[in-house]
Amino acid sequence: NKKGAQNITAGGSVIQGLGALVCSFLIRQFNLKLEISEISLALILILLGIMFLMKNREITITDTTTKKNYFLQGITLAIINPQVLLFWSFVSALLHTNFPFDNLMKCIIFGMGAAIGTFLILKIYESLGTKKYSKNIKSSLIYKSIGVMYSLSGLIKIILL
Repeated sequence: NKKGAQNITAGGSVIQGLGALVCSFLIRQFNLKLEISEISLALILILLGIMFLMKNREITITDTTTKKNYFLQGITLAIINPQVLLFWSFVSALLHTNFPFDNLMKCIIFGMGAAIGTFLILKIYESLGTKKYSKNIKSSLIYKSIGVMYSLSGLIKIILL
């Protein structure tokens, strides 16, 4: 059900954008900053990469054959994900240290960027999940790809230091 997948994507993107907006606004209000050395950031990326490379669980496919409000389902899935606010709080504080959110417009742009980025990533997942060949794609391949991306980013960061 391509329409259901599109609505789940849209709902999840809205919450990601709002979460990023709220976090950046609060970081701005309380002037929170997060000082992380370049090497620490590179090591965090490599650690995330290793975690994804070791993941073996299957990605669950949302049932889109029944009649539901898929947009609301996308919102619900994003809201019950506790990592959303933690992630955007961390990223907002890290960004605010070097690129201050000195006006509300920067917070709004940050939230919109997060929503657009989330939407694009979810569109990729949606297209993979709704194609006829999606049954042939192992979910571990997706986790491994993310792990390689994080690990390479960390290694490139170390090389450029």
